[in-house]
Amino acid sequence: MTMTENNNGNGNGDDLIERLWAERQEDEPMSREQIASALRPRVGRVTSTLKCHLWMYLAMLLATLVLQGVNLAGYSSNVPMLTVHALVTALAVGFTAFGIHLIGQVGKLDQMDASLAEAVRQRLTFLRGKYEGWLWTCAATLLLLGWAVATLIDNAGGVYRINKPWVFAGTFLVMFFGGYATLKLAHFPVLRELRAVLEDLEAQFLG
Repeated sequence: MTMTENNNGNGNGDDLIERLWAERQEDEPMSREQIASALRPRVGRVTSTLKCHLWMYLAMLLATLVLQGVNLAGYSSNVPMLTVHALVTALAVGFTAFGIHLIGQVGKLDQMDASLAEAVRQRLTFLRGKYEGWLWTCAATLLLLGWAVATLIDNAGGVYRINKPWVFAGTFLVMFFGGYATLKLAHFPVLRELRAVLEDLEAQFLG
């Protein structure tokens, strides 16, 4: 297999593959298997980073569930607040299940017995689908944790007062969308090279 120029490819992916070729001491072209073997350690490092982020996400949910347990007891005499806290707790449990599911999915991405084509498809599918959904879930988890902390601190005998509802709602909206944007930007450098390399490989060798 010879290397062909990809005019529509991503710059980062092209540069990486070109560096792999430049490091070769002989004139023989690299096979698909040799390129895959050289790129897989980079892919593995990225998925390890994703696992670390997911465990941090689960730790945040664990803190939310602990606080919610205290809130459920603290607002037991206030039926409306008790209902709200029950719903928040149910959401936190659902988000936790989603996070555990994603850790399993990321673990499957580390399996090196898959073909190059399948490995590329699995990672691109994860990045374009479940990963994006996870970012929104993280932003929502920030709201759940903020709610749990605020209602615990300001619990006045089972009563929680919102003195300025519009300010309260606006603050939570800023937290939600601001949290999503911050997480998106924070993860972008980590995933940019992986996405570029995988999409370049898909375009050059799988098309």
